[in-house]
Amino acid sequence: MTAYTLRVSIKVQGEKPIAGLESSPTIEVNRIVVTIKQNWPQLILSAHGFQSEIDAEDFLEKVKLALFNLAVKFNIAYRHNFPRNPINYFDGPIALSAHLANILGARSASIDGVAEAEGYSIYESEKKISFIDFQPGNLTTSIGWISAQASLLEGLQATPRLIDPKTAIARDLYLASYYETSQRARFLTLIMCLEVMAPRPKRHQKLIDALRCFRSGLNKLRVNSSKEEEREIEGVLSQIGFSEEQSIKLRIQSLVRSEVPLDISGKEALAERMNTAYKVRSNISHNGDDPNLPNVFDDVLQAVKLVLTTRLGLPLD
Repeated sequence: MTAYTLRVSIKVQGEKPIAGLESSPTIEVNRIVVTIKQNWPQLILSAHGFQSEIDAEDFLEKVKLALFNLAVKFNIAYRHNFPRNPINYFDGPIALSAHLANILGARSASIDGVAEAEGYSIYESEKKISFIDFQPGNLTTSIGWISAQASLLEGLQATPRLIDPKTAIARDLYLASYYETSQRARFLTLIMCLEVMAPRPKRHQKLIDALRCFRSGLNKLRVNSSKEEEREIEGVLSQIGFSEEQSIKLRIQSLVRSEVPLDISGKEALAERMNTAYKVRSNISHNGDDPNLPNVFDDVLQAVKLVLTTRLGLPLD
């Protein structure tokens, strides 16, 4: 019976995000053996023992969850890009050598095909595949293999959940925040994570009724109005539409109170700190900076991590 291998390669920010991978350690989950190694800028997980490509494709979701667990627990940043890369097989060593000579200036007759490194590939385990990458990464910090092993195992053993598009966007924004070049930019990106995931409740009905009455009066003004007046009326009408919902600050506080896995007092304290954090966000957006940024950055980061960890079904520390 043909066995298949799943190879997942991500481009990490650090040259050695995990120390101790020189021996290419393994993790076994339900008879699937996962080998972890580094070939900077790639961190590579190869899972062996699948009976079909479909089984390997299904296991990919566990690998994604494991990698995100690393990002949440240890701030290991990577580019969240998981395209499936086709394997380019060749009829024989002559054709393959010619192809490699064309792209690498090298010749080799010991492999069966080539594929792009970043992303994932599924192939027959007995085949020898060369994975090629041309782009460098950036330097950051490192953790030990023991810590990484525990975090990866947590993700591999967890059951992947179906997540809504907004949670998927927030996950991507969280990972992207590590590539920002300033604390201000990273802070704003993390605030966006919370904004995307926050619920959108309506205001009290009496206020909504008053806004709708105001909208009706504005619509009457549109009769015989000039183009410039029409544009201004449209702008106000658009603002009224958003005004029927709670403010973004209140929505973020509601998100924290409803989804952060803390006790009641912990939720309330963090929700109150989101009030201060959103004031800092407004000052940065309108004035360019706020001296209180260092005081609220960790609060926002904590809120993002806790909500995403819960939604993705990952265990808490």
